[in-house]
Amino acid sequence: METLKLHFGDVDAKETARNKMTSITQGARTMTEYANEFRTVVAETEYDEGTLTGLLLGGMSKQLQDAWEAGETDNLNTTLEITRWAIAKENKHGMMDNIRKGSLTGKFDTTPRNVNRMFRPTPASENRGDPMELDATRRRRGFNISAKEYQ
Repeated sequence: METLKLHFGDVDAKETARNKMTSITQGARTMTEYANEFRTVVAETEYDEGTLTGLLLGGMSKQLQDAWEAGETDNLNTTLEITRWAIAKENKHGMMDNIRKGSLTGKFDTTPRNVNRMFRPTPASENRGDPMELDATRRRRGFNISAKEYQ
């Protein structure tokens, strides 16, 4: 196993992960996407919770950093708690932005659902055929057979 790791693996996975930690930022991604990448790299670093907290906060968007600075997070101690807070905060900001822009009109989802809120397929009477069968009946350009053969 050691020989395989030496030839094909990362010789110093911890240092590679630590170098990557300093370059991970949220950027234009959602906090969820950023947190997922952050968590995958954290496992190799062996950093303590305080260091990880600083790195997580340093990579967050300015909007979330400002909310953190405003002091709403005095009782959050772990990166997991901070991540959950940041995702909830980002979702609230997104919802308010949509309300301000008029994107939320108050219309409700009318998709047919079962009692447990799972999607309910349309009844068989509304079945319009299998998409693959329908597609196979259309003639495609570049189909190099004669019309007679095609029929």
